[in-house]
Amino acid sequence: MVSVPLTEDEAQRIIDAEKGIKGDVIWKYDQNHEGFAKAELIVDNDLGLDLRLHVTVNLTIPSRFSCNLTVSKAFGIRRLCMNKPHRNKHTDSNYLPGTHTHFWTNACRDRWAAERDQPNPEDLPEALRLFLADCGITFAGKIRGVPGLQQGF
Repeated sequence: MVSVPLTEDEAQRIIDAEKGIKGDVIWKYDQNHEGFAKAELIVDNDLGLDLRLHVTVNLTIPSRFSCNLTVSKAFGIRRLCMNKPHRNKHTDSNYLPGTHTHFWTNACRDRWAAERDQPNPEDLPEALRLFLADCGITFAGKIRGVPGLQQGF
């Protein structure tokens, strides 16, 4: 059996630990993906881990965005995808029609998702705050406005 670099129990321990973000959400155009903006914030923690929050928004469809908590810049232990339908492809084929949350599992790593059992937030700042609360992250910063898409000539 292949060993998993991070277990479900370890991921849950990270979620349960005290964590915080002091910085502001500052957007940058994503040079690798035209039409997207992204923000990356360091998540302070007492576990000695490199935890980061990555937020990506589609500038042509601003209601389509994601929030991803990663460890060591490699393992997405929790991710909220807003208005991004897809089907689970790993251990089941559940169809997720829109907003859903990815959870780290031993079998699927970060590829298994489930529909949210809570009402969906209306906008990105509200969704981000809910995601941070779901992940046990305190937030002392500000969420700056998402930049507009500059159309080419």
